[in-house]
Parts: sequence; structure tokens; C-alpha cells
Amino acid sequence: GFKEDIELILSKVNHKTQTLLFSATMPESIMRITKQFQNNPVMIKTLREGITAKEVKQSYFMVKHSDKIEALTRILDTYTTKLALVFCNTKRSVDELFDILVDKGYNCDKIHGDINQAQRLDTLNKFNNGLVDVLIATDVAARGLDIKEVEAVINYEIPTKEDYYVHRIGRTGRAGREGLSFTLLTNKEMKKLQAIERYTKKPLRKRQIPTIEKVNEIKQDKFIRDIESNIANGITEDYSHIINRLYDSGNSPEAIISALIKDRLTFDSSENDKDLNDIIPERRKSSRNRDEDINKSGVRFFLNLGKKDGIRPRDILGAVAGECDIPGTDIGEIEILDKFSFFNAAKEHKNVILKKMNDSAIKGKDVVVELTTSKKQKGSVANSKYGSDSSKRKDSSKSSYRKKK
Repeated sequence: GFKEDIELILSKVNHKTQTLLFSATMPESIMRITKQFQNNPVMIKTLREGITAKEVKQSYFMVKHSDKIEALTRILDTYTTKLALVFCNTKRSVDELFDILVDKGYNCDKIHGDINQAQRLDTLNKFNNGLVDVLIATDVAARGLDIKEVEAVINYEIPTKEDYYVHRIGRTGRAGREGLSFTLLTNKEMKKLQAIERYTKKPLRKRQIPTIEKVNEIKQDKFIRDIESNIANGITEDYSHIINRLYDSGNSPEAIISALIKDRLTFDSSENDKDLNDIIPERRKSSRNRDEDINKSGVRFFLNLGKKDGIRPRDILGAVAGECDIPGTDIGEIEILDKFSFFNAAKEHKNVILKKMNDSAIKGKDVVVELTTSKKQKGSVANSKYGSDSSKRKDSSKSSYRKKK
């Protein structure tokens, strides 16, 4: 964001100097500066496991473009309790998103290149001091920010360049603290995500957008924790005279508390609780070789739910990836039969799948997962893990299972 300024300053230096250049990434534009203004520079790289910090837990959500606002608000309500930094690709997008979030009651502000420097600094100070909960920004405006308490970075729009992604999520997980990064993307943007994964050499975990029921549950828990914290800190003592006045007016404790909760706590309407998670057809094509390896050398599992339970391939994929915290690309072929199913997975996940999945449920039904040596019969068609049910045969597997008590 300051390339032109750097070039102008260095071009005006006409005496002998020692120049040190620091950058989180070294794109060609930066390398041109070193060649133009430095004399035989020595490059020093810090050794890390990857470009991105391991303290940052990176994940993404698949969502239709028309559902992105609703998905963002659910993510903000579910995962963030302190400061959240939301990135857009353009100044117009920042302005539009800011207006929408303000209308929805979020304590947020914005920065981008069209906002004057004094106002930007004022906004940053408010955000840094916790007076603003959500800051919406463009890449250029957020370069170089050092805000210690940013809990989550949310890519409302996936960045246009891979190094922008590194700069964005570098705003959290600083100084050894843990941080979260979430990326919202549509089916058409899967190639951009895969380019980011190759660039950072780190797969992103796919998460499920929370339901409104889950959001309301978390809101309730947070509200109760805040009340209990105030009671523990003795804050209620300053308001005893107000409480006594309410009692003297004939109000019961239950009526007073109910009125205060209604004023302070707003639940989202369950009538709008639709599933915002989208499927990922493109990713299947790009991971075909990986799937073939898993199907040949991985392990095969039996699962006690099938078509009659309303189970689809993406239900199994989402449950296994989410419950076991493993990449969806490490899950191979999924075969849905009438009363039970089979799926393949990379063998390094065998133990965690057996442990985690047998303590889980899919669509409210208890899950039983076992290793099996049953093979797919020749001529049968198994389900793509992203496609629809296609197997019409009865399986001759002798695998059995017991219902949970």
C-alpha cells in the first residue's frame, strides 16, 4: 500500500545510507525495489512451518452469494466475543456492508482509502480500545495494523491475491495468542481457495454455518455469563435503590427480570432458520487423484445410517470432517445404501474417526462406526462425496451394529 511512497523517499536520498527492508511477503514488486535501491542486498528469511502462523485456526464456509450477509451475522454471533476484523475487496463493499451491519445493530466501524487519515486513526484507536467490536476494512487500509486483541479475521470476500490472504489473517494470532480466520466463499471461488492452500502449504478446514437455534443458544449462554460476572464483581450494589423502587411499585422479581431480559437480549427468528451451507462440486474434480489414493490405500468404515434415515453423502462428509477435525479432502468414496453406508478415509485418521464418530449423531440419530473389510461390488455405483445418492443395490456385507442405549 505504500510502494509509491517508499520509491519517492528513496529516490530523494542522495547520501550514503544503510537500508533495511522488512516485509511479510516478497512479491515481485518488492523485489524490484531491492534491485533498484539496494546494493547487493542480503536476504534473511525466518524459518517457519508455513507462511501463516500456527496460532491461527484457519477455516472456510461454503455459502451462496445471496446468503453471505446472514452467514456473516451468524458467524459473528457464534465465534467472536472480542474484536473482529472483516475484510472486503473494494471500498464500495466496505461501505455497503457497514450500512447493513449498523442497521442490524452491530457496534462496527470502517476504514478504507477514501476516509481521511485523522478519521482512520480515530477509528483504529476506538477499535484497539474495544469501543468498536467489528471493524470492516480493505486490504490497503489494514496493512501494518498491530491490534493485539483481534480475536477473529473474517474474509467476507475472498482476497484477489494469495499474499493478501497472508496479510489479512496476520492481524490475529499475534504475540503467541490464538486467533481465528474465517473465509466466506461461493462455489465459483473454490479455485481461489485452492490457490491459497497451495501458497500457504496449509489446508483450510471446512466448517458448517451455524443454525439460528445454535446462535440463539450461544447468545443466551453469553448473556448469562455476563450477568453472573457482574454479580461476582459486585456491580449490582450500585443499583439497589432502583431495584427497591421497582419492588415498591408492586413488581415481582420475575417480572422485573423478564422485562430487563426482553430489553437486553434479542433472539433471531427461528422461522428464517434455513441451511446456509452450500455444496462443493468443484472440489471433487480437483481432488480426484487424492480420492483414488484414499480408496486404494485408506481404510473403509461401516456406518449404521442409510437412505431410509434421510442420509446424504454430504451429511457423512460434513459430520466426519467436522467431528474429527480432519480435511474433507482426506475422506474418499461414500456409498449410501438403504439401511447403512460405507465411507473411505485416509488411514492416519482411523483412530480419531472410531473415537469421535461413535460419540456423535447425524440428523439427531446416534452413529455407530466400525472398520469393515467389505468391498464395493463390481458394477455397483458408489456416491460421490459431493453428489447425490446413486446406489440402488442391496449390499451383501455381513457387518452388524448395536444401537446405543
